[in-house]
Amino acid sequence: MATLKDVYNSAHPEMNTGVDLTFNTPKGAFTVNGRCHFSFSTYTRYASYYLNDASDWLTQFNVIVNNAQAACDHADTNVQVSMGNPSFGVPMEQGSNLLFVGRTYLYAETRLAEGERAELITAGKERSLSIELRDLNWLDAYNSSTQPLAFLSHDSRDKEEVARPLVLALGQLLCPVWYDEYSLRVGDSLVDSIDRGIKSSQKCLIVLSPNFLSNPGWSKSEFKSIMNRHIAEGAVILPIWHNVTRDDVYSYSSFLVDIFATNTDKGIDAVAKDIFKVLKPSLPA
Repeated sequence: MATLKDVYNSAHPEMNTGVDLTFNTPKGAFTVNGRCHFSFSTYTRYASYYLNDASDWLTQFNVIVNNAQAACDHADTNVQVSMGNPSFGVPMEQGSNLLFVGRTYLYAETRLAEGERAELITAGKERSLSIELRDLNWLDAYNSSTQPLAFLSHDSRDKEEVARPLVLALGQLLCPVWYDEYSLRVGDSLVDSIDRGIKSSQKCLIVLSPNFLSNPGWSKSEFKSIMNRHIAEGAVILPIWHNVTRDDVYSYSSFLVDIFATNTDKGIDAVAKDIFKVLKPSLPA
């Protein structure tokens, strides 16, 4: 799972420049990491701040709210950020000329009460700032929404027709799935990554298709690993039948026939809703 610092370092993909900034208060000085983020496509910029020491976060946040543009002011005087392509008729533009839109992200390793959160957001609005507070409560929700709820096992020949559309449909229902195209990165061990995906997910989806049933390689290996977990823990497998009959599935595994399946003949969206009801049973589909 991601840490709050992990999110701070990666959640803002725009060009940025950052540095530790020191602020002085009647209680003493404190240091935060501040970043100015540049969006040349929209001619705007915004700021984010991470508290290195959140022991007095309320005081620190109040100071930052009154100095929300500090990270960008520092960038203007210490670095030169520019973008353009004169060869294609796009003139060079200086980052200091971009409009600071008041968007401010505040990160702190603490748990804010709702009243404290509302107070800071109101203080920001009074200064024409749009503040997003990201604390440990926010991090819990973030990790919950991004942690795969299921592992998707499928034959690569079924990606276009079934796997990818199903993953996208589940994503719209806020049901993230371990899916090789989105979960694997260059340099990852296939065996280790797939094994972690199978072990860490609540459920394992298996797209049982003619391609899957005839595949003696990866598909067979994944099925064996998933079956071992299903036998050990119970109720792990969620079968998805795609252009197969009961006899086809029985020939592959008599065990699978006994597990109630959803079927792509009703449409990918309907299959996604069937799976959603299992992965998030307390929520309406």
